[in-house]
Amino acid sequence: MSNYNKNSKQTYYQSTEFGLNGRRFGTDIKKRLDGFKFLLDNVKGKSVLDIGCAEGLISLEFAKAGASLIHGFDLQDISIKHANLIFSDSEINTEYKFKQFDFNYPNKLKEIPHLLDSYDIVLFLGIYHHLKLPQAKSILDKTFQLSKEYVVVRTDAILPNSKLSDNFKLVKKVPGNNKIPTGKLNIFKRV
Repeated sequence: MSNYNKNSKQTYYQSTEFGLNGRRFGTDIKKRLDGFKFLLDNVKGKSVLDIGCAEGLISLEFAKAGASLIHGFDLQDISIKHANLIFSDSEINTEYKFKQFDFNYPNKLKEIPHLLDSYDIVLFLGIYHHLKLPQAKSILDKTFQLSKEYVVVRTDAILPNSKLSDNFKLVKKVPGNNKIPTGKLNIFKRV
């Protein structure tokens, strides 16, 4: 699982604006949003699930663009703490809830009382290559099950074929680069 440590007390993002001292030095939220313009332009009134939300900075952009509801999960409690602080300090009219959760155990999702059966947009950014094998494929399948409309996956791993992904069409692929170390962005639309 690379250098990821769920007990780390260091945030993911480095952002002086939000007081974040991240382990990803030079991580620029604008670069991480490359390829998202289409979704941000069409998110007004939609629900978003951000799996691996870190401090919620990408979710915040969806909220600013008009998402009506955002739920986010991350492995690190420090990230969740900051996500809730950032959202509470912002002037947005989006309902939100961020909770700590280890997505390596998707069967425990039913224990989360506020989790909806599905969301318009599901973000799964920089998570897949951190998942434990052999259940990584079933976790990816669960991610597709949670989406009504779009699934966005960022990873440097090769995604497995999935029966669920047959219900989705790849509509956009943004190649990864050394500035975004977690790989290429894949946007799937339900067909």
